[in-house]
Amino acid sequence: ADLDTLRASGSILGLPGASDRFSLPPNIWLNTTPSPRGVRRMFYSDITSVVLSAVADTRVPRRMKVVCSPPELNTQMDTYRVGTLLELARDVALGCHARGLKTRICVQGSMGEGAFTGTPRVLSGVNKLLTMMDWQAMPGEPNEGAIAYPKEPVDPLRRGDQQENDKEATEGTIRFGAVGAAEVKPDDDVLLVLLPQNMVGASIFGPLAAMADACDETGAALILLNPDLEDRPSSGGLMGVRGRQARVDFASSFAEIYSFRLLYSGTSFMYPIRGAVRMSRAGVGLLPPADGRVDTEGGRIGSSQPKAALGAAGGGAAAAGGGA
Repeated sequence: ADLDTLRASGSILGLPGASDRFSLPPNIWLNTTPSPRGVRRMFYSDITSVVLSAVADTRVPRRMKVVCSPPELNTQMDTYRVGTLLELARDVALGCHARGLKTRICVQGSMGEGAFTGTPRVLSGVNKLLTMMDWQAMPGEPNEGAIAYPKEPVDPLRRGDQQENDKEATEGTIRFGAVGAAEVKPDDDVLLVLLPQNMVGASIFGPLAAMADACDETGAALILLNPDLEDRPSSGGLMGVRGRQARVDFASSFAEIYSFRLLYSGTSFMYPIRGAVRMSRAGVGLLPPADGRVDTEGGRIGSSQPKAALGAAGGGAAAAGGGA
């Protein structure tokens, strides 16, 4: 059955326009955490190129989403690494900066009411870490001008419009913000929202929908990175039956321009890795292990990979982790 599935998938991917020319390098082990720097940079470069292409293509909706869930970016696993998320956001933002696009990286803030106020665990401290990262944007550095650092500290006694004007005056081509309509400025070209998600007792739907409407008005591209917009029913009827269709329609309004996920063999332990599926706006790729499928005992069976079909489609004979 596994062999028939691979052959059928290879035939589909062999159709004209079914795949782009992406392939994973050989002997890559995606169950290593943290992954080698070269492996991480492979994903950063891949996603950045897809984002830049989608933003430049007027046929692509201005609401987009990127889903990439190797172990380091999978928030459902204990291998999640916030540093990988930050590096990915930095590479995408710097790629936009190199094209002259003004990009705002947004992280949802505290939500909820009273004792139930809080921030999702996977986003704790992310906003602060973004401003502490090395962006190589100081005078004389490669990305000079990407972030406009204030020449002198802002007087904490200044309030109101004057303090807000000081903030706007210090914004470079890469800015930072939260989730909400007020965060969208007329000169923003791209807004990258990191891991937007609901939490028990608070829904991201309201502020994110308002932000999307504001982007529609300005024409800015709104890109969600690894969103989790599933309802989390809470007390008081929050995220219950009422309004569910509107939330589902809103989540569906984002065009998926990139997706990467690993394939496992019916186990809850995310092990062993059987292969990977990658989708970009240029096509779809099925990436089974280079030596063929893996049987139920963990041994490799050769000559079962549809090499001709996958090779013609650009899938290549790429190893996706092997599971060792």
